[in-house]
Amino acid sequence: MLSGYCDLIDELEKLFDIKGELHSKNKWLITYTDDENDTMQVGDDRWPEFCNMVKRIFIIPKEDVKKIKCKDSATSSEIEETLLSTE
Repeated sequence: MLSGYCDLIDELEKLFDIKGELHSKNKWLITYTDDENDTMQVGDDRWPEFCNMVKRIFIIPKEDVKKIKCKDSATSSEIEETLLSTE
């Protein structure tokens, strides 16, 4: 069981074989959609609240963050569309 955001980031780095890249926040931004389909940045809420409302986690390249920020209150499907269109 994960005990906080550091553990979550460690597990994501292991899962995607990108050791050290998520903690530094230089290349990637970790966001999530909550139970109301709002997109939030990981770490915005206290850990227990995050655990109760997170539905989906996204690891977004920093260069794509600007594209997503241009949309007001982007939904998870809009984020996916934006990310897929940049590939």
